[in-house]
Amino acid sequence: MDKYIAKQIVLAQLASDGGKRQDDVLSRVSSLLPIGKVYYKKGYDVKDHCIVKAIKAIQRNPNTGFKYYVKVDRTLYSGAHVFIVYFNFEIGGESYQISFHTFSNMWRFVSKKCVTRWKKKHSSKESAIKLAYYLAGDKAL
Repeated sequence: MDKYIAKQIVLAQLASDGGKRQDDVLSRVSSLLPIGKVYYKKGYDVKDHCIVKAIKAIQRNPNTGFKYYVKVDRTLYSGAHVFIVYFNFEIGGESYQISFHTFSNMWRFVSKKCVTRWKKKHSSKESAIKLAYYLAGDKAL
């Protein structure tokens, strides 16, 4: 599994949580990924940047262990589009998914073959924590 992509996805989750002032993921992974505190503080301003970096890395090498899907969730009254970005991956034979809502222009990444959800055993936050531990080298977690 590509560590660069894993890191970008975890940082995006921390930034997203920072924008909402929710520190439950940060409190669990800050010792594993100290730079996460910076992304948490910057919040939504850096979340989409991390998402795009992860998507582009997956596009460059589709054998990274990650899949992504982007779909339009809804159009607001103002005409702005809300997108959902899904990242799917496996650790230890178990499937995980982390999803993000974004207002950034993601049209170039929208897929007509969008596989979005299955019966999720883990929330996006739980999946991000698992990915952070995997990134830190604790594959047995």
